[in-house]
Amino acid sequence: MSDVTMGISMAGDLDPDFSQTDFEPGRVEIWKAFDWSLMDVFFASIAPASNGQMYVSGYFSDFDTGQDFYCLGRLEAGGARDIRFGNDGVVTGTFSEGSKISLPSKVVIQGDGKVVMLELDASSRVEADPELIVVRFLDTGELDTEFGLNGIRRYDLTAEGYRGLVFNVGALQVLADGFIYGSVTGTRDPGNIESVVIFRLTMQGDWDLSFGNQGILDISVQGKSMRGTDFVIQPDGGIVLAGYTTSPQDGSATGRLYRFDSRGRPDNSFGPGDAGFLEVIVLGKKVEISTIAMRLDGSLALAGVISSDFSDLDSSGFIMGITADGVPDPSFSNGEVVETPINDDYWVQWMSAIFQADGRLLVMGRSQPKSESIGDSYMYVTRYRLDGILDSSFGVEGRVETFVGGYNEPPTEIQLQADGKIVVGLNGTSFNRGLLLRYLND
Repeated sequence: MSDVTMGISMAGDLDPDFSQTDFEPGRVEIWKAFDWSLMDVFFASIAPASNGQMYVSGYFSDFDTGQDFYCLGRLEAGGARDIRFGNDGVVTGTFSEGSKISLPSKVVIQGDGKVVMLELDASSRVEADPELIVVRFLDTGELDTEFGLNGIRRYDLTAEGYRGLVFNVGALQVLADGFIYGSVTGTRDPGNIESVVIFRLTMQGDWDLSFGNQGILDISVQGKSMRGTDFVIQPDGGIVLAGYTTSPQDGSATGRLYRFDSRGRPDNSFGPGDAGFLEVIVLGKKVEISTIAMRLDGSLALAGVISSDFSDLDSSGFIMGITADGVPDPSFSNGEVVETPINDDYWVQWMSAIFQADGRLLVMGRSQPKSESIGDSYMYVTRYRLDGILDSSFGVEGRVETFVGGYNEPPTEIQLQADGKIVVGLNGTSFNRGLLLRYLND
């Protein structure tokens, strides 16, 4: 009688049911999923549906004209395109006449199955004359003509003094009551100073005039750039914006959290001493918050990167727990900023995070070599227990690393499927093209 050893799947393993070849489990290249010959399809965002399908947004370029076009596709659970959506599984185009750029930022799914996408349209990649665009699609891929004007809501940011938008920086949420929240970061003269716009739309795609100034909240910090990287909506309707400020004089950066009430007014009860904000400072270091995640009770976790004032090659990722009221959470790693070294050759930049239903925290990020001579890159996913300690039941001692080729550029995003599987989107491979990874969970 012969012995047979069966492989046992573990949380953190790449999912063999999500693949395009038998040799690369858990890995789907977007251009292949769309069945396109065009290889340069760049990733922007993912949104898992409750039935196991997922939407993926991105963009591609026409090299003859220099035009950039958005693309939005729907994939089946195994990673193949769903030909019932759009034109053979994909919709593409641009929303501004004569636009040179049509770049999606985030995509989310409403409770009724309609798909909302946040996009930047502009005349060029610099000096951009930016236009913020929110569009809503039916689950067939057609524009929802009951939203905005024929499915589109536009906001001309040049009228507010913005000269450009920061691509890859923005967030989007649709609440159960139908309200749509989004954020972008723009640049203004003089000095190309950054500030943040948060907006709220009604279910019909109209500006919610009860929020901020006619549906728009403009957030700036005197004498500094403020980049808003992410936000969450707490159970009481409070909006917590995460990001960081940068000094134009010396380049120093500190992490920042702000909370606004459901009407867009500053909430001065948030933060230490009811300051209305929380600063994350590490002496002698730049602190950049990349992402914020929220538990069901409204408590928070931050992740990002800490780097030397002198060189980004001397950097590390960090995580930090925050209470719902904006003070360091002593139950999560003692409320401290926890640096997360990887190994001697790479540091990690944490980019996206999400809490599981059981309260454990998933954080994903991209590798950055400590030496400019290293060209390979990896994607990391880690899981932390409720107390902020690495969860040894996930991957190897709480972490998985996946080789993704010579490139690993933002944006990147982590999401959870309804069955608990972990989906990651990024730009990777030696051609820097859109790539999806899916991992098993317990």
